[in-house]
Amino acid sequence: MTPAAIIPACGLSQRMGRPKLLLACEGRTLIRRLVEAIRLGGVDRVLVVTATETELPGADQIASEAQAAGAAALRLRPRAADMRGSIAAGLAELANSLNPPSHVLITPGDCPGLSSPLISRLLLEGQRAPESLIVAAHRGRRGHPLLLPWSIARQVDGLPPNVGLNALLGQYADRLRLVEAGDAAVLADLNTPSQYEAWLRNRQASVDLSALKSDR
Repeated sequence: MTPAAIIPACGLSQRMGRPKLLLACEGRTLIRRLVEAIRLGGVDRVLVVTATETELPGADQIASEAQAAGAAALRLRPRAADMRGSIAAGLAELANSLNPPSHVLITPGDCPGLSSPLISRLLLEGQRAPESLIVAAHRGRRGHPLLLPWSIARQVDGLPPNVGLNALLGQYADRLRLVEAGDAAVLADLNTPSQYEAWLRNRQASVDLSALKSDR
């Protein structure tokens, strides 16, 4: 199995009011933490799809942080209008490489709950069922990330306009496998300052609880 990962990172973060992928998360920027978790989980080839600084304030730092964590940065001009556009550009970049991957892991950049053990579990499930679509879930609700066989990932280009990846999940529902994460964090993303503040509070509460247990 030779997976690659795509992180779409062209969003304007309008509701957050600042580049959300540069928010602090466990002592690093969110984008760096995400790339590191994916690579530690077993995906060496990570592609962050972003834009130019003129079209996306903060894009230079996003690219720099991603590259420092071991990812490659694809800079789009013009900026992709939506997440599907970013993913399609990333898939085209991988298709043009000498060694296209066997599978593609796709996750938005604003998923603070993603962890390296979860990535490892998704890859293991992908090895067991190489033709299946693998999705992290919590209590039956689909979250992030998504692992697609390369043959299915390439079908993104053929989707109708304004149709997202959920259409593929519906089309291949008989090949969909959910991996229970045991943590609602796989459902979380960060779009607003209040969501970010709530995440920080919940994260600190988890740290405090762990420290209390270790002192007993």
